[in-house]
Amino acid sequence: MAYTGVAKAARCQREVYTIMGGVTHFLGVECKHCHLEPDYAADTHNKQIANWMARELLPRLRKRTADAAGSKDVWCVDCHAGKPKFLGDPRRREVAIEWMTTHLAPDFDSALGKPPKCKDCHGGDLGSPEFRSKLILNELSGLPAPSAQPIPDFGQR
Repeated sequence: MAYTGVAKAARCQREVYTIMGGVTHFLGVECKHCHLEPDYAADTHNKQIANWMARELLPRLRKRTADAAGSKDVWCVDCHAGKPKFLGDPRRREVAIEWMTTHLAPDFDSALGKPPKCKDCHGGDLGSPEFRSKLILNELSGLPAPSAQPIPDFGQR
C-alpha cells in the first residue's frame, strides 16, 4: 500500500508500525484516536488532519526552521508534546499566544538563524492590524473540511 501522509516514508509494514507508534506516543493517544478499528485504512477526520499535517504543514515548518545545512527536522513531538490538542480544545487564543512565545519562538530558528517573530509568520506583530491569527493554516491548501457525518469521539480528550 502506498501512503501519502504520516507513513509515507515507510519502506515496509514494520516501519509503518514504528512511525505510528511514534505518533501515538508524541500525541498521547491510542490508535483509535485517528483510526476506526479494525479497519485501519478507513478515512476519519483525525486521520485526514494528521495526514495533512504530515503532507503540508511539516514540510513548510521544516523549510522555515531549517538551518543553512537544512538539518532541523520538525516532527509531531515538537508541537504536540504528548497532547493531541495542545492549544486547547477548543483552541484558546491565550494558550496559543503563550505556547508560541514560550515554545515556538525559543525552540525554532528561521532560515536566517534567528528565532521567529510574530510578524515573520503572521504578517504583523500581535495586536497590530496586520496580524493574522491563522496564517499558516490559511496559507496551506488541502486542509480537509470537517466531515458532514459525526465522527466517533471514543472518549479521547
